[in-house]
Amino acid sequence: MGIYNLMITDDIGTYLGGIVWDQLTGLITGVYVEQKLAFLDQDIIWVDGRGFEACPAGIDPHVHARPGQPEKEDQAHLQAACIEGGIGTIITQPNGNPPFTRIEQLAGLVEPWKNSPITVRHNIGATQSNLEEIALLGRPRDSRLGNLKGFHASSTGDLLIDDEPTQRMAAEAAARAGLIYVVHAEDEAMIKHNRQAIEQKRSLCLSDHGLIRTSLAEIRAIEQVIRIGQDIRGPIHVCHVSTVGGFRVLEAARQEGLDITWETCPHYWRLHDGLLDTMKGRAKMNPPLRTEEERAMVRALLCKSRGQHIMVASDHAPHSLADKANQDYDKCPSGVPGTQALLLTVYDLKARGQITAQRFVELTSRNTALRFGFNKGELAAGRDADIVLINPGRITPFSDQTSLSLCGWTPFDGMTVHGSIAGVVLGGKFVKGTLEPKKGKGGVDYFELT
Repeated sequence: MGIYNLMITDDIGTYLGGIVWDQLTGLITGVYVEQKLAFLDQDIIWVDGRGFEACPAGIDPHVHARPGQPEKEDQAHLQAACIEGGIGTIITQPNGNPPFTRIEQLAGLVEPWKNSPITVRHNIGATQSNLEEIALLGRPRDSRLGNLKGFHASSTGDLLIDDEPTQRMAAEAAARAGLIYVVHAEDEAMIKHNRQAIEQKRSLCLSDHGLIRTSLAEIRAIEQVIRIGQDIRGPIHVCHVSTVGGFRVLEAARQEGLDITWETCPHYWRLHDGLLDTMKGRAKMNPPLRTEEERAMVRALLCKSRGQHIMVASDHAPHSLADKANQDYDKCPSGVPGTQALLLTVYDLKARGQITAQRFVELTSRNTALRFGFNKGELAAGRDADIVLINPGRITPFSDQTSLSLCGWTPFDGMTVHGSIAGVVLGGKFVKGTLEPKKGKGGVDYFELT
């Protein structure tokens, strides 16, 4: 099966091309550009993608799927949101109910996804009591197991390792097992100190979130993670970096040879803390939104970035609107949904000329595939046939009404981005897009994507 007459864009230009895959294996067998189209077999079933741009399906490395919390999210709604947003692969985080901290829990997490076209891996959470088990994992192991996640600051759920000796043990356990140590990096001691200072004067309110979980709390925690990484020499990945200072210390550590990667999220370059007055609990997440100035600088750093060490993630953390409407600081949960918006928020940067087509692919799939070992992220023979067709001439509005997550809302409500998802192929099968049979020249059958 294949797609032809689509626009394949790279840093040099845009070309008329085609992609062919084996529907049985789900692998791409060839990519054809311009004159090479004439050499395609005539018995291939065509899909007319005229005027569309093709890219690898997105990979979201940070998704809270909320197992055991069906009021927040379920497999069917999360899958629908992924497909609608052009996401073909997700890595889930361990702070469900109960948290994923024992290997024997993996089978239960995998079960809901066994017939899904989405590729799913599940990160396991680090605790005081499971590190010896993690260290002995070795290889081979279940390919659906992700890596080891350490929460160095409190977040949704009760996973927390806030003392440096345990954090170091967790990173060492991951390295011994051949896993990447994935870190939520905020300084818990500083967070507690900042909170107590405010509570000595008055009651907490939602607008205090950024005063409690400050930029310095993130930077200090990242510096500590770097020190641990320098000692153990194991691979580390830092989640949801929200600050310019975080970017800079990570870049410096990488240039010194540390095996470290990191991600940032669309809400950190599209939203800012000045929106708290209107968005209220919808704007509460960990780490928090930063100032308008910091937001602009994070976007600039992301757009200027090069290499394989940075990627984007949604930190998809669905909570009900009723929960987010609670004005009590401790009762309003942190986190926002986002996997449906992830790919197009980055494509919007490309459409505005702020990043190249190549960088768009690197940030949304290629770098994540390289770091976490997926056979994806590239339109090339032998790669998984996870392909998205984007209509560059359309505008996509984000709204609560079009959100397919069970929570039914988006922090980007009322905002628009360039481009729309016209078709999605996962594992060699169309999962989004209507195909109408047509008759081509010379009697060759094809399907038109509508």
